Amino acid sequence: MKNHSILRVEDLSIDYIVLGGSLKAVRNVSFEIYEGEVVCLVGESGSGKSTVGLAIAGALPENAIIRSGRIIFMGKNLLEAETRNKKVNNIMIVFQDPAATLNPLFKVGEVISDVIKTHLQIKEREKIKEKALEMFRMVELPDPTRIYNSYPHELSGGMLQRVVIAIALSTNPRMLIADEPTTMLDVTLQAQIIDLLLSLKRKLGLSMLFITHNLGVASEIADRIIVMYGGELIEEANSSELINNPLHPYTRGLMECIPRTHIKYSKLKHIPGTIPDLANPLKGCIFSDRCSEVMDVCRVVKPPIKEYSRNHKVACHLYMEEKQ
Repeated sequence: MKNHSILRVEDLSIDYIVLGGSLKAVRNVSFEIYEGEVVCLVGESGSGKSTVGLAIAGALPENAIIRSGRIIFMGKNLLEAETRNKKVNNIMIVFQDPAATLNPLFKVGEVISDVIKTHLQIKEREKIKEKALEMFRMVELPDPTRIYNSYPHELSGGMLQRVVIAIALSTNPRMLIADEPTTMLDVTLQAQIIDLLLSLKRKLGLSMLFITHNLGVASEIADRIIVMYGGELIEEANSSELINNPLHPYTRGLMECIPRTHIKYSKLKHIPGTIPDLANPLKGCIFSDRCSEVMDVCRVVKPPIKEYSRNHKVACHLYMEEKQ
């Protein structure tokens, strides 16, 4: 039996206003995240996954316009003015580049202390520092006092990412959004950060939206995987089901792009073509111009996302007739 839904995204559409027009970055995206669940949004750069994360966190840039939809978190619509104008401590976000997140002019202890003071309304300096050191220990940073008194440039990339995670968790959030948090780290550090996030998720009872372009990483951390392409949701399933039985040609293409040490290739595989023009999206299936299994109907009729089997949804004409 599933836990209660903590987050529900309904029919979300977002445009970016740019010189000469607008980019339809996200179109009619709907999904849920349950309490204590890790959901991965997977797709290439430009798929709209980070835009969805920013919308949930209330951190969209000024040129972004939400055209439609609702984001229901703990029973409240985050897009309503009354909710949006209140301080929201329950959702925090971790970005892929920790060095860009932290101000190089301030010691990391000053940054986390400011967050704790602002969000938790703690005024005593010693209590603030005590909380900061507690968070650094929680994310398994060595010598928390030295870290507290360090500038960002004095720390390694792995340490910086742990600092940023500590800052995000210092507000005691119910949900953590991790936007490509391992992309800028080497393979060993990626594994450490993934293990850390899973450990913190279990310890704190967090729900998590993990955003990545890497299906291999998603398979390690996700309970459920949602695949996006060109601003649209095209497949959704439990992690093991999607990895072992990918349905959409795009998802299968992503799977084939994962290097495997036991299989020898003359060269690494890739998906031919480029991402669609989001200023003028295709009328039919958004993936039709890159799909090796394209049919005539794909170019004129957009396939709705439908349940193909239990807990497995796909938006592809290859599976429409089977459900009729």
